[in-house]
Amino acid sequence: MNDSAPLTITGLRKTYRISRKDKIEALCGLDLTLKKGEIYGLLGPNGSGKTTVLKIILDLIRPDSGNASIFGIPHTNYLARKSVGYTPEEAGFFGFMKGKDFLKICAQLIGISKAENAREVARVISAISLETESERKIKTYSKGARQRLLIAQALLNNPGLLLLDEPTSGLDPIGINCLREILSNLKNEGVTIFLCSHLLTEVEKIADRIGILLNGMLIEEAEVSAITAHSKLEDYFMQKVGSNPE
Repeated sequence: MNDSAPLTITGLRKTYRISRKDKIEALCGLDLTLKKGEIYGLLGPNGSGKTTVLKIILDLIRPDSGNASIFGIPHTNYLARKSVGYTPEEAGFFGFMKGKDFLKICAQLIGISKAENAREVARVISAISLETESERKIKTYSKGARQRLLIAQALLNNPGLLLLDEPTSGLDPIGINCLREILSNLKNEGVTIFLCSHLLTEVEKIADRIGILLNGMLIEEAEVSAITAHSKLEDYFMQKVGSNPE
């Protein structure tokens, strides 16, 4: 990694054609830059374009125009993604597999050598406090344990940038508190975290800065501390979204 911004997005546009006559503009010239070591929350209602942003960053889909870079490397270059960890909102697991074995396979897939595999798996298990669950079959896991397992696999490559899609979705209060502590520890270690969510109360407690995405456009950016000094993030969000109708 170098001194460039963890993530820079410039002029991203993406249109989905749903029929010969109809199309949806998912992104309309998005500009966004993340600072090193911050937790940035991208907020927006369902259909606002949040997941499209993540898919473009990961080069799973290509934009119609614009570009993105990760630590100064174009996102289309596979070398850029060596610095990225990612957890989807939902993931499929082989329930019969133990958590530790799942992580060993993930480590192999990203090129970690056999000599380092066990050590790296043990490192991420410790980082997210999954020691007990890692010896059990994944089908016995709670929602919170599954979410921590997803984060563990995302940390195997020691990422400088962690992308999270709705990380608190479906978690109970204990699971949310555990996740909040994990993200705080990662931030203290210098990891930049980019999370997409519509759960405003949780973003308010963990994020340093937020952006509000509506109809594919970034309509507002602000420091969370500046917002919550005067009002709740939820009230601020509703005010901004309400003043920008479709």
